Amino acid sequence: SACIEPDLAKSEAMLRRAERAARIGCWELDLSTGLMVGSEGAIEVFGFDRCDDLLKQALDAAIPECRPLFRQALDDLIAGIAPYDIEFRVRRPRDGRLVDLHATAEYDRASRTVFGVVEDITVRKAAEAELVESEGRYRSLFQDNTSAMLLIDPEDGRIVDANAAAAAFYGWGRRKMRSMSIHDINTLTREEIQSAMGAAAQLKRKVSIVNDADAAGIAEMRFGQGAGRRGVVIFLTLGTGVGSGVFVAA
Repeated sequence: SACIEPDLAKSEAMLRRAERAARIGCWELDLSTGLMVGSEGAIEVFGFDRCDDLLKQALDAAIPECRPLFRQALDDLIAGIAPYDIEFRVRRPRDGRLVDLHATAEYDRASRTVFGVVEDITVRKAAEAELVESEGRYRSLFQDNTSAMLLIDPEDGRIVDANAAAAAFYGWGRRKMRSMSIHDINTLTREEIQSAMGAAAQLKRKVSIVNDADAAGIAEMRFGQGAGRRGVVIFLTLGTGVGSGVFVAA
């Protein structure tokens, strides 16, 4: 119908714009001639500095450790062994910048041509690397920390996570603690706890919620008479009431 018949020039312009926005491009390799042609998007993604001999440029641009993968994936596709779906890194000839690319392709046996799509995934790979690093920091600062630590939802006091030290300190497994609330394990009143958590959320800073006996016991074990002691240490606080704590140091 007339409403879906595109003007050719406009259609090509929209395609180029879409490729730039999505950082993708398409290419076709004729196995009979060895000729590879690419769209403007593919030329830009690879960073080619000229439009001839694209196959050689692509192979040369791939960093040395990725070149065998590049070739093997194409051979496997043609032989029908595996689909062409690879991630690899290239150094763009135009500006020398290292970029991460993802390519997929299909093989037309009748015409002996390979048609593929290539996508610049540099931003995604950087985000994945940052996530891995962040998870590593989380494990180091939280999960593997020898101090008892809890992640608490400030809205309702729900325990989102507890590290192994907290599970050992409170005597419940981590899975059990994730089903509990800070109100279940703290001796402060609900109003006092909510006030402290509200302050933490408002100030966007870390706030530890402990009663006075726990705080005194932890301080004494770290900085006072209990520092460096091994075995079982029983701590008593005397004031308007009596507080107690038992610490086990291996």
